[in-house]
Parts: sequence; structure tokens; C-alpha cells
Amino acid sequence: MIFFVIYSSKSDAVHKDDGPSRKKRVINGLPVLDLNSEYRSVKYVVWMASSHSCDSFLTIRYKPCAPSSRFNRCGGSLLTPSIVQTNCHCVARFAEDRVDGYRRHLTRTVWEDAYTIYPGAIPVEKVTGVKAQNYISHPRCKEHPSRVVLHDYGVISLRSAVDARGVVPAPVYSIDTLAEIWINVMAKKAVCLYVSYGAYRVKSNNEVKHGPPPVLLHGWVRALNYLECREILNPSWNDSDDTIFCLTTQPPRNQYSSPGDSGSPVSCNNQYAGMDSFSAQTLKGAHHIVSISMSTAFTIFENSVEYREAFSILVQVFSEYDPTARAFLYRPTVPEIREHFRG
Repeated sequence: MIFFVIYSSKSDAVHKDDGPSRKKRVINGLPVLDLNSEYRSVKYVVWMASSHSCDSFLTIRYKPCAPSSRFNRCGGSLLTPSIVQTNCHCVARFAEDRVDGYRRHLTRTVWEDAYTIYPGAIPVEKVTGVKAQNYISHPRCKEHPSRVVLHDYGVISLRSAVDARGVVPAPVYSIDTLAEIWINVMAKKAVCLYVSYGAYRVKSNNEVKHGPPPVLLHGWVRALNYLECREILNPSWNDSDDTIFCLTTQPPRNQYSSPGDSGSPVSCNNQYAGMDSFSAQTLKGAHHIVSISMSTAFTIFENSVEYREAFSILVQVFSEYDPTARAFLYRPTVPEIREHFRG
């Protein structure tokens, strides 16, 4: 099944992985992406729906809501059996007032905005969800005047572990490898894979069908190099806020991200390279639709093997005790990554 974007809105064991293992590149092909697929992101992608999304008061009162992809809000990646990585804008809203032109984030609470998390590879009619315990936003998450969300990273701790056959957490890399993945995606204009339950539109026999997908969808996109991405975006934010890479459509299928894809993993060379943030239409150059992804190179606290143990412990402490704790204000990001890459 082909998906097109309309627009995007906006055991905790460590398994170190320092290299790609994809055996072949598939361009313009649509392999069956199931748990037996060689593409790893199928095994760790999740989707989330509002726990309050039920058809009627009677449904809420007398029986549990059945999972439905039409309630999908965002995607994410399972980092450990009980921790999900997603976008900041999936777990936060933004204040109306502006500071230096930016809108600051306000992290949602599970009591007002409850999510249930579902493993993406399990068919909707068979899947069992796990409820969110707490939401954590990147401390520097903010909305730029252009409506681009900077540092669009978030974490969801779960009330219990995701326990589904064949579902495994995303690979965890060394800091050096995270930096290399980000650089190589742009330098080599990598072909990357989206997997998600986001909205889709497909044209067949002159008939356009669209809506929530009944199954996990996938699509292929191509990375732009650093200069192409900056030429299109013309960013006016600081270099320290520049944690992205750009993707464009891959002819002839012209697939790109859509509403509901936010937070879903983007894998390049079968490595977890980032998460989808948003798509935009542009008149600059030959690329009319550009999708923006947040790189995992700038979340080494969440995604590196060096910090995995500390990260897992702090998420538990943050969930169980003080949600205003300042523990997550310590985040080694740009300077440390660039130092490792130079070495």
C-alpha cells in the first residue's frame, strides 16, 4: 500500500549496535513489512491513541475501547520495554505568549491527555496496548515563529512493559556512531524508510482513497545534503538548535510523511537515524515536499550505550517521584557529539 502525505501537523537490557546490517537496498519497492522483515524499525515502531477516544458514553462506561488506527495521534520508537521516544509536540503544547519570538513548551499530563501505546507490527485487531505513566519533554523544546518545533524530542514512560512476541527495542549506539549516522545520512543522500500508522492517500484507477490505514504502512524517501536542506529551510535559529535532517520524495511513488506520522522512526541504512517531525510544501528548488526529521545524534542521553543505564534509572525516578525534578536538565548534546566526531 502506498501512502502520501497531505501535511504533518505537528528487560531494559542494552544491545549495542555500531553498524548497519541491511543486506540490500530496496528503491521504489514495497516489501512486506512484518515481524519477519529484515527492516528493524518494524519491530520497534509504536503508535499511540488517546485513551479517552471512545465512540460514546456507553462505550466508556460499560466496555473498554477497542484499538483503532483512526484514533492514532503520533508514532514513536520503543527504546526499552517500558520507555518510548517520540516528538516533543506529541507530549506537549505551546504557550500563547512568546519569549524572544519563541513559544515555550508546556508538557501535558497523563491525567488530562492519556495515551495508550501499541506496538506497530501487531495487527490492530490483535494488539494490546500499554498506558502511559508520564511524559517528558526536551528542556529546549520550543516553537520557532515559522512554527518549526526545535529540539522536537519527547519521552513517554509506560505503566508496564510492552510484551508482544517479536517486538524488540530500538538499537542503541555508541556516541561516535550516532554522530556518524547523522553525517552519513546527509553526505551520502541516503534512502530512508518511514513506518507508521499516519493518515494516507492513494490514487488508484482515478479514484482517491484516504484516511486512517488498517495496517502498518511504509514508504521510501531520500535525504538531502546539508546545504540543500539549509537552502530550502533558510533557518534563522541558532546552530545549537539545529538538530535536523531533511528528506524528500523518491520517484516515482512520491511518498512522504503525513498527520499521525510525527515521532515515528526514520531508519537509513537500517539504522535508527531519527524521528519524523513535520512536512512542508516549498517552492524552492526541485523539492516541493520536504519532511523534517529530528536526528538521534542530538539525543545521546536517550540513544547512546554510554548513557543508557543512567537514562533508564532517571526515567523511573522521574515517573515515580517528582515530575518537576531537574535531573533532565543535564543533557550532553551538540558540543560532546562534535568533539567525538572530530576525534
